[in-house]
Amino acid sequence: YIKQTEKVIIIEGWILKKELNKLKDILHKKFKELEVVFSDPKESDDIPVSLKNNKFVEPFESITELYGIPKYKEFDPTPLFAPFYFIFFGMCLSDAGYGLVIAILSYWALVKFKFEGMAKKFFGLFFLGGVSTFIMGAIMGSWMGDTLNFLPENMLFIKTFLIDSISLLDPIK
Repeated sequence: YIKQTEKVIIIEGWILKKELNKLKDILHKKFKELEVVFSDPKESDDIPVSLKNNKFVEPFESITELYGIPKYKEFDPTPLFAPFYFIFFGMCLSDAGYGLVIAILSYWALVKFKFEGMAKKFFGLFFLGGVSTFIMGAIMGSWMGDTLNFLPENMLFIKTFLIDSISLLDPIK
């Protein structure tokens, strides 16, 4: 919150410990006369939480945030469910063609629009979902539904290569 008089401004907020020096430097460059006071949180404070995970797990934070971020000093479940979500998303859609389309469009959107925050996490999640769907679809021999069954005779080698030589599992049989 901000309190202000004619000559004094008091700003109170939260910042990660690792960002303290950066904030001090920025403030001292902007203002001649400045007093910066930092204190550790009290037990009674409602401390905001910042999730920190690696680049693979970070997009899955959007799912954690939909259900509710863990409280300060509570366990972050994101790294535990991320691999399972990755696998099961791919198994549910399981079509290599659709996965390729999802991955390419998501990657294009990430690069083109340079999203930040939640949008970046969501498109990162869609990209990983597309990759997983592509992998599971290739394993199960599914390429854009049954479109390979309608290939002309002179292009059957594509079907033979994609389905017979790559697929490891046929869920129908």
